[in-house]
Amino acid sequence: MTEDIDIRGLFSVIWNHKNLLMLIIALGTLLTFFIALSINTSYTARSSMLIYGENKAQDIDVSTLSKALSMDVGFILTEIEVLKSRNLAKKIVTRLNLTKDPEFNAGKKIITDILDTPPSENKNLGFKKLSVDGEEIESFQESETINNFLDALSVSSLPGSLAVKIGFTSKDPTKAALITNSYVDEYIKQRLETKNEGQIKLSEWLDKRVEDLQKQVLESETKAEEFRALNNLTAGKKDLLSSEELSNLSNQFIAAKTKYLDLKNQLKQANKSGSVDTKETFNSINSSLIKNLNVEKLTLETSISELSSRYGYRHPTMIKKQAELAEIKNKINQQIQVSKNSLKSELAIAKAHLGEIEKIIKQTTSQSNLDNSAMITLRELEREATASNNILKTFLEKYKRIDGKNFLQDPGARVISYANIPNAPSSPDKRLILALGIFISFIIGLATIFLNAKLYNKFRNAEDLENTFNIPYLGSIPYSRSGWGKNLINQILSNPSSPITEAIRNLRIGISNQKSDNEEKPKIVSILSSVKNEGKTTIAVLMSALAAKAGERVILIDTNLRTPSIHEALEQSNNNNLVDYLTGQKDLKDVIHKHKDTGLDIIFGSAVPNNAFNLLSMNKLDVLIEALRQNYDLVIIDTPACLTASDARLIEQLSDFSLYCVKSNKTKDKIVAKGIKPFVNHNNKKIAFVLTQEKT
Repeated sequence: MTEDIDIRGLFSVIWNHKNLLMLIIALGTLLTFFIALSINTSYTARSSMLIYGENKAQDIDVSTLSKALSMDVGFILTEIEVLKSRNLAKKIVTRLNLTKDPEFNAGKKIITDILDTPPSENKNLGFKKLSVDGEEIESFQESETINNFLDALSVSSLPGSLAVKIGFTSKDPTKAALITNSYVDEYIKQRLETKNEGQIKLSEWLDKRVEDLQKQVLESETKAEEFRALNNLTAGKKDLLSSEELSNLSNQFIAAKTKYLDLKNQLKQANKSGSVDTKETFNSINSSLIKNLNVEKLTLETSISELSSRYGYRHPTMIKKQAELAEIKNKINQQIQVSKNSLKSELAIAKAHLGEIEKIIKQTTSQSNLDNSAMITLRELEREATASNNILKTFLEKYKRIDGKNFLQDPGARVISYANIPNAPSSPDKRLILALGIFISFIIGLATIFLNAKLYNKFRNAEDLENTFNIPYLGSIPYSRSGWGKNLINQILSNPSSPITEAIRNLRIGISNQKSDNEEKPKIVSILSSVKNEGKTTIAVLMSALAAKAGERVILIDTNLRTPSIHEALEQSNNNNLVDYLTGQKDLKDVIHKHKDTGLDIIFGSAVPNNAFNLLSMNKLDVLIEALRQNYDLVIIDTPACLTASDARLIEQLSDFSLYCVKSNKTKDKIVAKGIKPFVNHNNKKIAFVLTQEKT
């Protein structure tokens, strides 16, 4: 059957060892504090970004909602892998020159040391390529830097959304924020470049198609002109052109010539203007898109000028603004080039149209009759040329619209929030470490206390004694710093309310309450202990002195004939002692001494270790004890230690009651068990424990 847990006993053990527990907790806390200080502190900067695919603005019906959400999950997971790719990390490593940062390239010094080692010493280290090929060294360092960079990078998605969180951990909070924001910008830039690559390919195809159509128009018009020249035909619907029709042709020629010269002049000015940095560009090319982009450029330049007074060149905001300005300039330059190409195409058409009108006019002056069959063929060639020209014009219009959109590409991602410089470290959590340290120290302290209590074989309190031996406990005597002799006796006499005085008084009351077989209170009381120095002589002297001072007739006998000590405690001579009486050298009245301060009668002992047992076993001692019983209210007998000699058993048999002294937190349980065993084997009920020198 399992015993019930003694909760009160557990708390008692903890309370008795509270100082040890507090010491262990204090040491553990101090150790944890120094460990927390020694751990390198790191900071994590976090940014969030929205990533979306094509046609996200379109409505999705209920039937396809589940499928769309599933596709979004796959899309986000794919983009997360792109964000964690080595290629993207390499761009940031190169851009910020992180290969020279010891935080990310700790192995740089090791490689340098190896390369600086003489060939005779490192020839077997397997670094031959590193010693001769600088590119191999750079590749190795860059690879290690990227690996460390990716270890510090964290990318995660927010469930149920298209948002992604990007975090970067570094020892420097400013560096963590800079790298995080640079990484986000580089990703968006990469997405935009990827889309632009497709658009550039489309533009190249459109350019090739326009060129082919222009050739086709030119060929069609050339065929018509060659046929007209071959057949000496004049352009017109009638055989003879009236003066009015000739005037109209002249007006058309002038209008075509004017348009041609105007387009030629625009192209010339555009070629002179060069790039976006030339102011005449925007006057020479009438493009609303270029004007709008220029307004954005001027706005950004103004913003950069204002921000430069507040931020440094490497600030994330300045880096972002500079990147946006470069992107707008690039768009303007590309739009200028498109406009130039458009002007060239229109100039070619105007030139061809001008030539056609000029030829018609020339033909009208030399040709009067038209061949009907040739005229029909000419009309077919002209219709073919006109159709090709219309196709070219339509394609050019579409080309302008498509090419204009190319410079307004949506990267499919935008920043929700840029990373700020973190104020508090992300690791280690020193408060958590300190809390864990205190908790672990508390557990270790409890374990130490209970282990010590389990292994400790000394008695600390009355409960230990009673539970172990099932013998009653009458009281405990507190520890006193006054020492032996008159000092201790004078203290209890002069201070009747002191703790030790009260303890002795309570002990005396406890003995008086013990009834013998004849229902009388004990008169003959022996003081026992397992070994010496357990306080039995102190109790014997103090109890006798207090009882005598209270008016009782009391006699104290020192039966320790091996190492007597009562005379030393009272600082009196032990001449005329118990040995003299037992050997017949002195009468009883001659060996009884009087203590003048208390009126206590005393029979001192004398050291006769070889004959002590024989003397105490004589019938004369029995006669003495019986005589004293008749003449005194209380007879207290101090005995030798039980394990030192068997004399104490003789004295105990002559006593009405015995006190067995155990020194608190000092005497081992095995010694107490061995010492008290002879007195409890015969169901002796005339014995009780007293705990001595108990410290509170």
